[in-house]
Amino acid sequence: MTRIPSTPPPVEPLLAHSRDAVSRSAAILSQHGESLADVALRTGTSEAALRDANPTLPPFDALPPGTRVSTPAPTPDSDVPPRGDGGIHNYLGKLDTPSPRETLDAIDDLPEPNIRDLPQQLPDEDKQQILEVRRIAYDAKVLEMAEAALENAEPPQLSDYSSLPPGTAQAEYLMALAQYQSDVAELRDIVADIRQRQLEADPEFQALPAEQQQAVLDVLHDPAFQSLPMEQQQAVMAAMLTGEYYVTGVSTVEGHGFSSGEADAVQFDITIDGQTTPVYLPAEPDPALDYHGLDEVADGLVSLPAQSRERIERVDVNPGANPSDEYWAEEYDSPGFRSYMTGGAEGIVSIFPSENGTPSQESLNGGLLHEVGHIVEGQDFGEEEWATWEAAMESDGQSVSGYADNSRDEDFAETYKLYMSVIGTPEEAAAREQYPERFEILDQITGNG
Repeated sequence: MTRIPSTPPPVEPLLAHSRDAVSRSAAILSQHGESLADVALRTGTSEAALRDANPTLPPFDALPPGTRVSTPAPTPDSDVPPRGDGGIHNYLGKLDTPSPRETLDAIDDLPEPNIRDLPQQLPDEDKQQILEVRRIAYDAKVLEMAEAALENAEPPQLSDYSSLPPGTAQAEYLMALAQYQSDVAELRDIVADIRQRQLEADPEFQALPAEQQQAVLDVLHDPAFQSLPMEQQQAVMAAMLTGEYYVTGVSTVEGHGFSSGEADAVQFDITIDGQTTPVYLPAEPDPALDYHGLDEVADGLVSLPAQSRERIERVDVNPGANPSDEYWAEEYDSPGFRSYMTGGAEGIVSIFPSENGTPSQESLNGGLLHEVGHIVEGQDFGEEEWATWEAAMESDGQSVSGYADNSRDEDFAETYKLYMSVIGTPEEAAAREQYPERFEILDQITGNG
């Protein structure tokens, strides 16, 4: 559904790699400052089993980095699935992902990282390194547990209490729903706290100015941002670290005026090179439809030339289809026509959901540029300008695209998209040769000539 690129978090959790290593091989290599006990914690392996498999290695002393540590072979007859298949049952001995409440209880049961088991004669510096390794492994384990629970969380339903009298069922349901919402909020806070610690250890984050660091942390802890799918959060954070864009504001909006109809929304202010564009996402998207994510829309805005981006007042990711689709299906003689995007003189770009997966990032980028073309002609063109454009179309004698043939408006939008895509590139000369009159008009409008 999203590009939100599946970029790993700023400091990649150690546990995911170590579990994969255990499943692929009968041995792993120790990391700096680790003891055998630390390897057990990092890999989720029984410490006693590791000791049995490595009788010559000291259990608590720091091992030289790269020490080969044999891992016990899985027991085929075990009722617990083998580790390394990515399920949260690795920690809880369950096949199903636990509920948010069960996950919180399991997190509470995890031993806090400590160095009480280390020999007293071990230098303090080594102890601190070992403690840090244990903290990282602990955070990785908690993060995976929390994220898995959030990804698979399902709120209680009133039908769950159908065996009770109606009044009692309603009361029980409301109490369960309130507890569920509280548990989800707590898990999200846990994830945000760990992500913050990972960010603060990341050189890219440390290199940001203090003001931008605070902006990143503010977004990280915002409940509306936390409600986005995890992959979108990670992609947005990765982009903010590299300075592609910043989310400089998050707010909820009741009854936002989407083209598809009023609906509650979440507003994200996307700032690129000091220029801010509000992006509105539906607060309650239809699970049967596919939507572009915040990261994809933000990437699309980044792809636009600055003078095109500044024409956009806001971007609306609509919760439903374009009410005008029936009109356009008839206008373009295209039965079943379904709008992807629209734009006009008011500077609003509306993106509509799909029923069969979202278009590619490239399609989104091109669509935004096309809609900016509609914004430009809506703001700058009167009858005189249109007469000049139609004369240029006739003089050039070539169609820009099949879609451009639908109307003069679509011809302008498609030509604008082409023009802004090739200007300043090796392809510009060939495009100018094909569409000289229309490119000359766009030169005057954009000042790029």
